[in-house]
Amino acid sequence: MGILSQLFSRQISEKDLAKVKSLLKESAEYAQAANAAVKPEVFFEKYDLLEARLTELIKYEKYKIFKGNLPSRDLTRIQEQRQNEVNAMIQRGYHNAKEKAGRSPEKGAEIMADFFNHLELFKDKMNKFNRKVVDDLRVIALEQA
Repeated sequence: MGILSQLFSRQISEKDLAKVKSLLKESAEYAQAANAAVKPEVFFEKYDLLEARLTELIKYEKYKIFKGNLPSRDLTRIQEQRQNEVNAMIQRGYHNAKEKAGRSPEKGAEIMADFFNHLELFKDKMNKFNRKVVDDLRVIALEQA
């Protein structure tokens, strides 16, 4: 095999293939956890881990082993959709807290306050729109209390 053939035939080792499979599995688990999260600490942890795993997977694109979307495309998409996903988490968390508060009227105000206090810790990871959503939901919760 000539030098040019060696340069252009990129084959992935079994070890790297196993690593890719592991990263893909972790990515799917993190995406699922982030999409179901009602607590901001869980959402942001899993979303950040998802971005890290996709970033790591990008270095394996040169082997042309991916079917469907490439990790670089998935990473771009989740980065572009991050604030929409933050909004979805806020909505899920709000409805979850509201449901818990409804089941325990004597602790309802405390449950809602805890929810908003948790969100406050992560406002630096939210854009202006999502911070406004949090503020608007807080007003609604206070009006309904």
